[in-house]
Amino acid sequence: MGDKERRKYPRVDTSNIVAYCCLDENGNELDHCMARVLDVSPVGVKIETFQEIESEMIRLNSVDSDDTLIEIKGRVAHSCKIEDGRYEIGIGFAGTEVEKTQFALKLIGVCYRAEPDIVMVKGSQDKGRDRRKYPRVDTNNLISYCCLDEDGNDLGIFMARALDVNPLGAKIEIYQEILSENIQLTSVDADGNLIDILARVAHARKVDDHRYELGIQFLGSEAENTEFSLKLIGFCHKVEPAFVMVKGSR
Repeated sequence: MGDKERRKYPRVDTSNIVAYCCLDENGNELDHCMARVLDVSPVGVKIETFQEIESEMIRLNSVDSDDTLIEIKGRVAHSCKIEDGRYEIGIGFAGTEVEKTQFALKLIGVCYRAEPDIVMVKGSQDKGRDRRKYPRVDTNNLISYCCLDEDGNDLGIFMARALDVNPLGAKIEIYQEILSENIQLTSVDADGNLIDILARVAHARKVDDHRYELGIQFLGSEAENTEFSLKLIGFCHKVEPAFVMVKGSR
């Protein structure tokens, strides 16, 4: 495998303790061991172990911030022996996109003691329920937003605070009534690079005389939405928006 990293998704540094179980080609359990998660993204993790993993497939187990068991199967993408008999191992998640992203965000939520709650988006069949497809992570980012008319013309640029974020959207706090349903969010990542995404206001609530809380639905592709949300998380928690390597990258 080459030295290039896949840059579709940023990774977030963590320090979670997880259990892993090696699996044979028929899915039978072999060794049960402990490891430390070094970083995580929606496609995989890098873990540190104290023995070499000899099987290609493993199952990772941990708990979320509600102490609920979470698990996912993965495939060993690369392994490197480092000092003191330790190994750094890249794991590519096996599962649906929802399962992968949910597991990754719950690991991040535990590490940063974030509440694994959910944002609401327009179109939910039950107005009293949150959509529970993805957990959200608490943030405290200052961002700018630009209101757009139906033709995409700017109606004004304002400041806001991102309260929480997930790959579907974010909850933001603003200081004047919103002027349009369509907006563009702009911020910077941990490297100071400009990041932005088109979005739609899903719901709004007046908190007091000067503040409003808005639920925002991202309108980019799944990769664009996830990348934007993870870069906001990375900037808030001052983590390096580097990238995981997975088997099959060129």
